[in-house]
Amino acid sequence: MKPVTTILLIEDDKDMVEDVPPLMSQPQYGIEVDTILVTPEMDIGTLRNKIKAKPYDCLVLDIRMPPCVGMTNDETEGGRITGVLLCRQIRKILPTTPILVFTAVSDPDVQRAILHEGANRILDKPAQPDQLAEKIRQIVRSG
Repeated sequence: MKPVTTILLIEDDKDMVEDVPPLMSQPQYGIEVDTILVTPEMDIGTLRNKIKAKPYDCLVLDIRMPPCVGMTNDETEGGRITGVLLCRQIRKILPTTPILVFTAVSDPDVQRAILHEGANRILDKPAQPDQLAEKIRQIVRSG
């Protein structure tokens, strides 16, 4: 079965980067997943280039990740790149690509901020593969 949807998962959790693609590629989901493992050694320009390397139906990102090389202190919060900042930067690069925030951060102020910066929806971690696949399908359908 050909993947119905292609997504880019941007995450700093190595287990998530390794586990999500094979789960989502199962026939019942039909979602092809490319990944970016965000590390402190990654250059912010490299991260931006990877995000715009090919068209995706949806981007899935976390909220709390390590800062990247080349980021200013103003671009980090407590020494960590935030999904809020990354979402803002993604919107400059890809103004119409749907963004799903997949996070364990439950602070309503942070969630409001990321929605304000352009995220379309938020899904709380942990979630079952069915929940993640359905949220991705919903966001892609609604654009």
